[in-house]
Order: sequence, then C-alpha cells, then structure tokens
Amino acid sequence: MGVYAMRYCLKKGALPDYLIEMTRQGCCPVLLKSSFYEYGGKICVSCATEGLVSLRRELDAAEGCEDMRLLLTRLRACLEALREAEDWLVPSAVLSLRLDGIWLDRSGRVRLPLLPSGMTPFEAVTSLCSQISFTCPGFSTDLVNRRLFAQAGNGTLSTAEMLRTLSAWSFELGGAARG
Repeated sequence: MGVYAMRYCLKKGALPDYLIEMTRQGCCPVLLKSSFYEYGGKICVSCATEGLVSLRRELDAAEGCEDMRLLLTRLRACLEALREAEDWLVPSAVLSLRLDGIWLDRSGRVRLPLLPSGMTPFEAVTSLCSQISFTCPGFSTDLVNRRLFAQAGNGTLSTAEMLRTLSAWSFELGGAARG
C-alpha cells in the first residue's frame, strides 16, 4: 500500500464497520488509505502517506513568512474535506483535525485519518488553530480563533459558516494586497 507514516490503535467498536470497509476500499477521497487489523481486542490502523505532505511539515517550512493567506487556504481545505466527508456519510466526529494527522496531496486536497475526536467541526478547527499557534508560532492563528468566536457569538458555527467566514477574510486580504 505504500509508506506508513501514521499508526494508531482504537478500541474495538470505536468505528462503525461501514467506515472501516469504506476506507479499505478507498471509496471516500478524503480518507487516508489505511489498512486495519485486530490485535488484543483493539483495531490497529496503519495509514499510507506515500506521496502526501504533512500539514505540519508545510507550515514549519513556511514559518517566518507569516502568510495569513496560506493559513486560511489550508484551514478552508480542512473544512472542505470535512464537508466532502459528510457527503460520503462520514461524520466529522470520527475524523481528526490534529495537526500531525492532516495530510495534503499534490493538488492541495486534505486527507484525514479515521480517528474519532468527538469534536464538532467548530471545536476541531479552533483546536487546530491552537495546535498551530503552539507548534508554529509564526502564524497568527489567535486572530483566526478570535474571528471565528466573534462570528459564533455564544454559539457555534457550521462548516459552511466557517468556510464563508474564512473565504471572506481571504478575499479581504487578497484585495488589500492588490489595492
């Protein structure tokens, strides 16, 4: 299957059988290609990452340039991946937006592991921003979190609402750069 850069174990029953089979068959283009096996009452997962680039590695390489548009582009790609996964009946709560688990293909599309987080998309994205802030302090992810929380008020934002917010901000930055 290729190079395995990500391996983890889950409690048996943590993932529905249809998601495991969907991942084995490579049906959902958002999911990392993975193999599964049972060991000691657990499901062990090995994710193939050959030909993919870790988001963490990309941000580490770009750190210092403080390119807000790169950050917004990657966050939007993560949200688009969550939205596409939902179209394949893969709930966002079984996908991980941990910085170490987000992979990009050559076209910049995000690939995610089946790794239950139990988070809503809003919680996952704001948590990802916090992880990026801690790991790659050159990016102003606190600005992203503040804008998302301000937009949400006392509630939460849907995937579509976050995409709109980040897209509008990216457009503002693009316009400011041109004009």
